Amino acid sequence: MWELAASYDDPPRAELARRGALAAALRADKLGGARPELVGQVRSTAADLVRAAELVADPDEPLERPTEELLAAG
Repeated sequence: MWELAASYDDPPRAELARRGALAAALRADKLGGARPELVGQVRSTAADLVRAAELVADPDEPLERPTEELLAAG
């Protein structure tokens, strides 16, 4: 999240925020035996962070992609 905050002053850092969010979603998916509601919460937060990072990087780009597509874009 710190990278996302910093990207407002330095837009190229938005890619670091996006990568971090995708990595968190991937790790959550691979946790064996984790409670599904926790995995879902991590993935939801990751999708929100990816959308925000993409908005900072390219404010003219539409953000209407589904969550699964956003998280598979890594």
